[in-house]
Amino acid sequence: MIEVSRRLADEVLFPAAADVDRAAAVPAEHLDLLAATGLYGVRAPASAGGADLDLPTFALVAEALASGSLAIAFVWMQHHGLVRALAAPDAPAGLAADWLPALAAGARRAG
Repeated sequence: MIEVSRRLADEVLFPAAADVDRAAAVPAEHLDLLAATGLYGVRAPASAGGADLDLPTFALVAEALASGSLAIAFVWMQHHGLVRALAAPDAPAGLAADWLPALAAGARRAG
């Protein structure tokens, strides 16, 4: 995941970063690309289809994405607050079952 995020940052995010910063919204295609490469599920549990990365590894992924585009990294990082809340042992089981797989896949996004 670290290498995937570095490659995306170098090849896609950084070349478009100035345009993204000037835009009224982040491009959906960038968020779709993060979803397609599994980056929306990096902190989701494996049982929900995620990679269940530990916090230090997640930080390296976030650092790589931020090196390409702070705006995209900011939007992407917001998603993981809900992912971790629903992955917690005390999370409502029904909500976790309904939301975590789609959040891990990037089919649903949180902020």
